[in-house]
Amino acid sequence: MREQFPKKDTVNSRATYVPIPVILDGNTVPQLTGENLHPTFAKKRSCLVICGEGGVGKTSLAC
Repeated sequence: MREQFPKKDTVNSRATYVPIPVILDGNTVPQLTGENLHPTFAKKRSCLVICGEGGVGKTSLAC
């Protein structure tokens, strides 16, 4: 998966990423990183909801 995911057209077309602030557990994070998500996914159950209006960068963030 780690080798194939970056080759997908959806991911490849979003190679340029402009960070935006996100709200994580009620706190604003200026630039979301994997490190910010470690505590969330260290739990037995976790859920990450990426929501917003069309064109705000949900897919880019997911990629």
